[in-house]
Amino acid sequence: MTTRTKKFLILWIGFHLFALVTSKSKIYWLSNRAPRTEAFWPLTVFKTEYKEHPVLEGNAITIYKDKKIVFTGLFEDYDYSEFGIYVGLAFLVILFKSVSNNNNSKEKI
Repeated sequence: MTTRTKKFLILWIGFHLFALVTSKSKIYWLSNRAPRTEAFWPLTVFKTEYKEHPVLEGNAITIYKDKKIVFTGLFEDYDYSEFGIYVGLAFLVILFKSVSNNNNSKEKI
């Protein structure tokens, strides 16, 4: 494994370890709540909340709904399954590249 590959692997695992740890935190811009397994990070969507406001108009009560798009954190839905998949895929790609390079060097001899 080359030095460049090692540096990439360290950065890749470090980033995903950071994402995993911060997904469990309650820091607003990282993760405002516990992760859910129904969405695969980073393909998550913003959440929409509706707040009802009853207003008395004459003898009738009218209910207005305010739509609010909620940002719940960058790593909101990141959990152990994503960590395993992203890190495991990096190892598989490096292993495949290493095996293919070994096969090519044997053919040249």
